[in-house]
Amino acid sequence: MGTYHSHHTMTLSFPFAPQRLGRGVTAALGALLLSAASGLPAAAQDSGPPERLTKAQQDKIFPDRKALLLQEQKQRIQILQKTERCTQAAKDTDALRSCMRDQRQAYLAQREQHRNATRKIYERHGIQAPVGGPGGKGNKGQTKS
Repeated sequence: MGTYHSHHTMTLSFPFAPQRLGRGVTAALGALLLSAASGLPAAAQDSGPPERLTKAQQDKIFPDRKALLLQEQKQRIQILQKTERCTQAAKDTDALRSCMRDQRQAYLAQREQHRNATRKIYERHGIQAPVGGPGGKGNKGQTKS
């Protein structure tokens, strides 16, 4: 029977050699055993925001999300039109660079507005915003301290 020593003070015994499994599998098995030993499922230990909305929650906020999307599409069209006018009027590289910088800043501002508007939609409907983005990354739903 193999013994696995982590950098913590706990020693875990496995009926197989964890060295053959690789670090990722061994770590996952260790986490699973620790969660089982604590009496709680691994997912239930974190009482934070959910990863996804339920179907009922999605249906509840659909009209607001649709309206927000249509509004943002109009804003993007305006940004593109402004950038097009700027690009056509540009006389040199610096002017063109300025057009692109302004477009980028407008898109960044719109992204921040989208996050705030989405947060307000969730709050208005009493829904805790999910966390994460594609691949579980990002900070959706988290408030700034």
